[in-house]
Amino acid sequence: RGRDGNQWRRRQRDSGVIPAGVSVCVTVAGAGRPSLWGYELATWSAGRRAWSQLWQLFDHIDVVFAPYYICMHGWVRLFGDSELSLRMPSVLAVTVTAALLAVLGRRLFSTRVGLFAGVLFSVLPGVSRAGQDARVAAFSAVFSVLATLALLAAFEAFSGLRGRR
Repeated sequence: RGRDGNQWRRRQRDSGVIPAGVSVCVTVAGAGRPSLWGYELATWSAGRRAWSQLWQLFDHIDVVFAPYYICMHGWVRLFGDSELSLRMPSVLAVTVTAALLAVLGRRLFSTRVGLFAGVLFSVLPGVSRAGQDARVAAFSAVFSVLATLALLAAFEAFSGLRGRR
């Protein structure tokens, strides 16, 4: 029985690892392509500015991008501003999203459904494109799945509280 329990735990763990691995392979394959395009150049520009210039930028752009540009500013300071470096946070965000989708699918349905959802997400062309762009779209995906998991946890906690009465 202990051996079966270990296999079950390994499958639970792997349900997120496999989609993450597929996602990183698919997105990294094109992330180093040269030539930043228009909107990516905005990310590059924000990442290279001095802090005072970055704050001035927020007076002229939609402030919804401010958290992203602040994070990218720190990223550029740590890892540089090459095409691959600028795109790597999006690669990581898509990879985390694939793993979290596997967790969500497992919690709602089964390990198999979670694995399928995570892998399918990883190979969608639009997803790989978002993962290869130095833009905010990949982060929108990861925070959407995190919000859904938080909502699921809240529902589960509420159901547990109601059951105790």
